[in-house]
Amino acid sequence: MKVTILASRNNYHEAIGEERAGWVKYILECLDMDSELLSSMSKDKAFEELVNNGIDILDYPDLGAVKILYGQEVIAEWGEPEFLMLKDNENEEFYYKITIENWSIFDDENDDENDDEN
Repeated sequence: MKVTILASRNNYHEAIGEERAGWVKYILECLDMDSELLSSMSKDKAFEELVNNGIDILDYPDLGAVKILYGQEVIAEWGEPEFLMLKDNENEEFYYKITIENWSIFDDENDDENDDEN
């Protein structure tokens, strides 16, 4: 899958962070984890809860990438953002079109559900 974000040059880090956090939350919910409970815990307690459930979230801050493992199996990956600077001709300001490749083992389930609805 690809995610596309349009963001100003001033807040693109925040826009990417919000999108990535929503994606991680989605993956955790697919694994039947209570994301609200995890977010209310201290970082140490949340880490312990994830470990106890066989979930490891690897963050690569230099790349902006994330890898999620369940047991020893990689079940989801959020790739490095790709940036394209564009110009809004109406107000003469520049902004970013950010594309991020990601996938999870849950993607096919959602695609099948969407196909059934059509």
